[in-house]
Amino acid sequence: MQNIREEICKFVSDLKNMEQQEVDFCKDLNELGISSFDFVKLAVYLEEKFDVEFADERLSRNLFQNLADLERYMKQLAVEHL
Repeated sequence: MQNIREEICKFVSDLKNMEQQEVDFCKDLNELGISSFDFVKLAVYLEEKFDVEFADERLSRNLFQNLADLERYMKQLAVEHL
């Protein structure tokens, strides 16, 4: 499986017009400027990229404080998908 962190970083840097090295996985999503709509776009991108599906109840930006939380969830989905 491709690097989840790398794909999240790539998407967020493109979305927010920032350099990839500026994407801080520990920073609050609000501080990164990621809205609920941005989060859904990111979730759909990751679902398609990694052939996984977010549980409907997990498609809320409020359930993830930062990108590290999202990365952990994606790794969990990847393991479940095996």
